[in-house]
Amino acid sequence: TNNSVEIKLNNDLSVGGLEFTLSFEDSLLAVDSVSLSSRSYHMTLAYETLSDSVKVIIYGAMGDSIVSGSGSVAIVFFSVTENAVFGDNTPLSFSGIVIGNPSANPIASTGEDGIFHFDFGPSTISMSLNASWNLISWDVNTENDFIGVFLSNIMDDVDIVLGFEDGGLTYDPNW
Repeated sequence: TNNSVEIKLNNDLSVGGLEFTLSFEDSLLAVDSVSLSSRSYHMTLAYETLSDSVKVIIYGAMGDSIVSGSGSVAIVFFSVTENAVFGDNTPLSFSGIVIGNPSANPIASTGEDGIFHFDFGPSTISMSLNASWNLISWDVNTENDFIGVFLSNIMDDVDIVLGFEDGGLTYDPNW
């Protein structure tokens, strides 16, 4: 699952460096890493992760700058905790935003907070089956593990389902 958030910058002037803190609900999210985007790949990145925030600094160590324009300058990758619920969301808040030109003079700026949506829910599994016996396996955490629900689209064609999870299991749709 791609649990990433793009940090976008709209700038009319060249940017020699920027820093910000992104705060989030630590019972729902944890930062895995931060990376530069194609717009800022030539810059230097430093970040510090705390339990409920990440402080990011992007700067041109050799006088490099982010040219004027619009788009992503960084990507923050998150892990979602087991406390998160499908369909829910949590705020992402910016603070400590400092942006400077290549001469390190401040550039007036504002930040726009965001929302992280937990959309990791329903997914579709598609596989080809033979007309006779099939041996299949999958590593997917489904919302409802009841085999009658999981195979509902093909249940009219199922004679029996055999399984193994902590012992042998049998499901007969006619029983």
